[in-house]
Amino acid sequence: MTEERFTELWNDCSREDKIRMFKDYCSNYGCDDEFFEFDEEFFDLCFANKPMEAARAVCFGDVTWCDPYIKFDGYGNLESLDEYGAESLCDEYIYTIWEHEDIWRDYIQEEPWREDADELLDDLFENEINEGAKQTFIEEHWDEDLTDDDNIRMFRKWYKENNLDEDGKYNLEFDSDTLESLDGCFWTDLDYGLLHDYVNEHYDYGKSLDENADDFQTWYEDATETKIEKA
Repeated sequence: MTEERFTELWNDCSREDKIRMFKDYCSNYGCDDEFFEFDEEFFDLCFANKPMEAARAVCFGDVTWCDPYIKFDGYGNLESLDEYGAESLCDEYIYTIWEHEDIWRDYIQEEPWREDADELLDDLFENEINEGAKQTFIEEHWDEDLTDDDNIRMFRKWYKENNLDEDGKYNLEFDSDTLESLDGCFWTDLDYGLLHDYVNEHYDYGKSLDENADDFQTWYEDATETKIEKA
């Protein structure tokens, strides 16, 4: 899961879940900012038989008695936190927690269709796809009501329009499946070089195969001054 996507899902979490994740992180990895429930158990644990130390830590600290949480500041004194302060402190550790999937995986889970879409696009293209662009497409354009093939066609078209390399070329691997499908639309033996150029430069993944075949026929006949016959 990318840092950007994790941030979105983290921000959608309840305050309670953020606090649980932060506490799990502190328990497993240690943290100077760990906070505790503000109750007698805390004082029994941290100041057992040391009433003067407890009094000093409260006196020189910043404690509001009705706050639900409490922690040590950097000087050994006590600082209480309300619910908003506790959540804000958890938010400061968002990227630290992101690095430890064992902490958040029970609380933050990608929707199954998003995971499927992500894996499908990764498996489909051997060339590396810009991760941010891929996640943007899944987030904003992937349509659960469409078939995978239709979504892939939409992705190719969108990626081609929005993520060109420095030379202005289509920077996904060549779409051999579309080439073979388009070639199969015609009885005529086609020039594979021209067929390759058309798929790479002109094929519209927002249209159906049959619509593209009609466009290709016009383009090919104009380029070669030769009539071709559709199957």
